[in-house]
Amino acid sequence: MLNISKESIKILSDNMCIDINHLQEKIESPEIVQYSSLVCEAIDSLCEFVITEEDPCRIRWFYTELINAEEDEDLYGVLDNLCMAFFRYAKGGLNALYVNQENEAWFPKIILTQVLYPNDIGSLQDNFLIYRGCNISEFNSRCYGQSWTTKIDIARSFAYNHYSSQDWFSENDRIILVANYARKNVLYSDQTDYGEFEIVVHSGKLENVGLLGKECESAQNSVSFK
Repeated sequence: MLNISKESIKILSDNMCIDINHLQEKIESPEIVQYSSLVCEAIDSLCEFVITEEDPCRIRWFYTELINAEEDEDLYGVLDNLCMAFFRYAKGGLNALYVNQENEAWFPKIILTQVLYPNDIGSLQDNFLIYRGCNISEFNSRCYGQSWTTKIDIARSFAYNHYSSQDWFSENDRIILVANYARKNVLYSDQTDYGEFEIVVHSGKLENVGLLGKECESAQNSVSFK
């Protein structure tokens, strides 16, 4: 069970934009359900660090003590990712937490509900094409992630290369999505040359999402809207 305080839940959802339902599913998963009480206690302690604005290094010390006390590999993965998420938030706020999130393993799922600053949303056109490399189940369920890109090549990399080392990866199930999106609905944009040309969307405001052929070189001759 997600046996954490109301104050902690408020910090997780309101301040850190962490998906509570996703977090609960992770904690109640068969791999670590036996350690759920310990994980919940750790979350309460980490939220206390945020409330009191403690030195972020305290989180690292706390993490070290937890890890040294436990030997279970699955539990190690949970505590490692939780502490890393809180460390990033304590050090750089929501921007650092979201921009540096990790989508593998046990890192908490972040769902933005507000515009994230700083950004370069003002540099975008009123309407523009965005792309996302993901699993075909996302297209079939119409439950789309928030992180997209304005560059086809980057979406292709996320579809077929970025997660290829993960156990769950299956190239036959990987696709590239494309959609036309309005600047007024963008929550975050980073179009700098050294980044991933990321666009964060309101998932509920995505319309006419289509599929992009794996071998296509341009969006104009490959978009298949449904």
